[in-house]
Amino acid sequence: MNDIELLTIEEVAGLLKVEPRTIYRYIDENKIPGVFRISLDGQTGSIRFVKAEILKWIQEQIATPAK
Repeated sequence: MNDIELLTIEEVAGLLKVEPRTIYRYIDENKIPGVFRISLDGQTGSIRFVKAEILKWIQEQIATPAK
């Protein structure tokens, strides 16, 4: 199995130099990739991100001119 690195809300916020509430907003607005919930026993679980997808998304944001 591939080694997939996961990030927390706080780690993604740190990478982007924003507050965690900004990441929650991006999730609600479907503006950030690689997000999923870890769910055990049908309970709503913790939010995690696939690190490779976040890093790719950051590179795409850098390559896109600001509006």
